[in-house]
Amino acid sequence: MNSLGNRIRLIRKNLGLTMKEFGEMFCPPADKSNVSRWEKDLAIPNNERLKNIAALGNTTVEELMRSPNIVEMPLDEYQRLKDIEQKYNEIKDLVTD
Repeated sequence: MNSLGNRIRLIRKNLGLTMKEFGEMFCPPADKSNVSRWEKDLAIPNNERLKNIAALGNTTVEELMRSPNIVEMPLDEYQRLKDIEQKYNEIKDLVTD
């Protein structure tokens, strides 16, 4: 479960996207077969795509390349946590201003 391909798959799954939808998030788009090859560790995305994948996973490229800390969770739970993070940041900005 520690491979780059597995971490990419977990990010895609956490976003609730198909391989096709995930590939379409890049410029230029990656087709489904490219995403499949990444997830099977048969290919590595280029640097720009790695940056985009890391951003989508709310992590850094360095963490994406080596970290086993990406966890799978249902999309609604991921969204709930993102909402909490956004509210926290809004409150923090109000307090620090």
